[in-house]
Amino acid sequence: MNDFFRKAFYCVLGKIFKNNKVEPPIDLNSRSKILIFRYDKIGDMVVSMPSFEMLKFYLPDSEIWVLTSETNSFLLKNYKSITGFVIYPKFFLKKIKTIYTLRHKKFDVIINYVFHRTTKAGLLANLINTKAIKVTLGHSTRDYLYSRLFNLLFPMSLRQKAPMSEFLCQYLEWIFGVEPKKEFQTCYNFFIPEDSLKIAKQFINSIPHRIKLLVNISGRKKWGIVQYKEFILLVKQNLPDVGLIFVAHPNDNKMLKAIVRGENNNVYPYYSESNSFYEVISLVKFADLVFTYDTSIVHFANAFKVPAIIIYPKEGSAMDEWLPNNIRYEKYISRNNKDNNDVLPSSIVKGLQRLILSL
Repeated sequence: MNDFFRKAFYCVLGKIFKNNKVEPPIDLNSRSKILIFRYDKIGDMVVSMPSFEMLKFYLPDSEIWVLTSETNSFLLKNYKSITGFVIYPKFFLKKIKTIYTLRHKKFDVIINYVFHRTTKAGLLANLINTKAIKVTLGHSTRDYLYSRLFNLLFPMSLRQKAPMSEFLCQYLEWIFGVEPKKEFQTCYNFFIPEDSLKIAKQFINSIPHRIKLLVNISGRKKWGIVQYKEFILLVKQNLPDVGLIFVAHPNDNKMLKAIVRGENNNVYPYYSESNSFYEVISLVKFADLVFTYDTSIVHFANAFKVPAIIIYPKEGSAMDEWLPNNIRYEKYISRNNKDNNDVLPSSIVKGLQRLILSL
């Protein structure tokens, strides 16, 4: 869409929805209804939880709802800091039904946490309730356009290089004029079934090594089998007290079997009979250390205060927002487009040695 047609499109939307500018902070009564858009990935939901706790603390009598994705909704089951959640489905007709359901709740404020495809979020917010105060992150060049869909735009100039869990609390501070206390940053009260905790704890306790390192091999960019084989050899030679627990997404089980084939002594692959991600989350909770790519595993480690070694796909300001903030960590940057093989196993082992010294 070229600039002329984009402006014309937003102009039409502005006349339809008539969103008047609102100045922060928003003053809410004690029984307001708030809807938060968080219909993206698992890690995004994890880093949002401190801000949910913050809202609950300052607005204990308000209704706090979250619009989730089918992927990340499981984290809000039995989660007591919100009133409820609604899954935003993938199929069009189901989306219409969901919007119709949400319209009947008559939300006072709709806050967008999904900071991409902002036009989609704006259209969705207006379809849910045109009269609600709608809030999103501003843009360096598109504030004039987004103001047609939202009443309140968080200034890009205030977006600092803080981890996302902290930034979302700062976002709410600006919206409602409340204080983002440090204790909120350690609040991750998501539910894990007792069966998953029991299975993971039994597996961890069965490993005779003093230090249990959880190794996640799944991600958008990966190491190759050769790199993992070299990593295992270096750990055996330099860190005999470390037991390596390998986990993978079910789609990567073939690769996992190739990695651990012929290995013994300190290599322990975990295959879930139920394919429950709760079991992997529980393994993170009980592990001493984690080695992973930039996935939701980072944020679970941060929630459980488990030190981590992390390979990020590229360096930049966006990476700073996805760093952990409750743990010691070692970060490595891969500059390859297709894989992470430029990050050497020997470098990871050195980082692992430094983290072990801090235990």
